[in-house]
Amino acid sequence: ITYRDGISILQIIVYVPTFISGYFLIWKNSIKQSLGYGYLMVFATLRIIGVCCNLAAINNPSVLLYITVGIYSAIGVSPLISVYNSFFSRASMHCAWIYTFYVLTVVALIITIISFISYMSLLIFQHLSSKIKIGTILFVVAWFMLCILFGILYWKRLFIEKGEQRTLLAVGLSLPFLAVRILYSVLMWFLSSSTFNFINGNPTVELVMSVLEEFAVIIICTGIGLTLKVR
Repeated sequence: ITYRDGISILQIIVYVPTFISGYFLIWKNSIKQSLGYGYLMVFATLRIIGVCCNLAAINNPSVLLYITVGIYSAIGVSPLISVYNSFFSRASMHCAWIYTFYVLTVVALIITIISFISYMSLLIFQHLSSKIKIGTILFVVAWFMLCILFGILYWKRLFIEKGEQRTLLAVGLSLPFLAVRILYSVLMWFLSSSTFNFINGNPTVELVMSVLEEFAVIIICTGIGLTLKVR
């Protein structure tokens, strides 16, 4: 088992409890308030499937497995960002920015999936599709929209129901980690660097800029979500 395989195993250890926590949060809250937690389960599922395919490629390397890992890795950013919808909903925040934000993440997700499926070859990691770059740019735009929504949420903090202001804390604490994670995607898809190469890049850089950042976002959002009262 290599260093990179150990990172995959670590993700399984973290995301299995995350999936269970997401299920508990959905069971605990109403369907209307559980949409964001559903994204939490989707994200955990994508990561578990992705790392399992990565581990399966140890003894049976194949193009299909690597493409699958690539798809699940790339599209995982979308549900990770969409988890924030739950906090905005709980803060009774409804505006055109939120719907635009949601549509943007969905479009980025669709474009990314299409770009991988259209190639179905390892060449996609050497000659990057413009669609992947467009999808990545849309995720960057989505992050800036999150910052705007956070600013609106902070501005209206005095009008947020008592006990629900922790949603503000969850968004504020996790945004920097999400920024680093998206930056990693930008560097991976826009730079021709062995450090950020998807197949054989530097595993320590991947761990610090991608894996641990996702852990931080999930732990913060799940932890604070578990402390919120049932509505």
